[in-house]
Amino acid sequence: MIRSFLLMVALGTAGLAADATKVVPVWTITEGLQLPECACYDVTTKKLYVSNVATDAVAKDGKGFISTVGLNGKVENLKWVAGLNSPKGIHIFENILWVSCVDELVGIDIKKAAVVKRIAPKGAKFLNDVAVDSKGTVYVSDMLGNTIFSYDGKETKVFADGEDLEWPNGLLVDGDRILVGGWGKPSEDFSTKVPGRLFSLDLKTKKKTLITEKPTGNLDGIELDGRGGATS
Repeated sequence: MIRSFLLMVALGTAGLAADATKVVPVWTITEGLQLPECACYDVTTKKLYVSNVATDAVAKDGKGFISTVGLNGKVENLKWVAGLNSPKGIHIFENILWVSCVDELVGIDIKKAAVVKRIAPKGAKFLNDVAVDSKGTVYVSDMLGNTIFSYDGKETKVFADGEDLEWPNGLLVDGDRILVGGWGKPSEDFSTKVPGRLFSLDLKTKKKTLITEKPTGNLDGIELDGRGGATS
């Protein structure tokens, strides 16, 4: 888990962040945050929303929370929404901040700063990253369950499952495909003998296409770098 939150500017990236020639920290926050796991920028409110696990990655103790951070690196509201269970991946779509919380997918109304949806995918073990397609379908990875669930606003389904998903962590919808960052099969301490790879799944056919052919690392969140590549 990351104990501080950094806004980073990557220079000279081509493909994965590991290829970056230089990474320059713009600002760093440590005070107040408690095991920050993910950050998401909202173009409407011009704020960063940061998930705080708070205690333990699998704890269902209601101590997790979402913070809001300004682009100047200042925490505006430390516990903007609290009472969550170890929140991790977050993604914004049409005023809803979707958050993975252990075995629940939680929807937060940004204008109301209130939880308005709680979705419990059957059999979920360790929900991690969240992504949304152009139609509003929400995808959430279950790393320990080797599953990616989808929620279309009415029902929850298994989008894909099995060891071929390489214990999926990071997710990002890119056009007609979803990019997946595999963690690799984890031990009890989340270490791996063989790390995961970056690959994509066709949203219609679910065909897997490798982006990195060899095991790459314990891949986490994914973002496009704006130069035809991705960072993880």
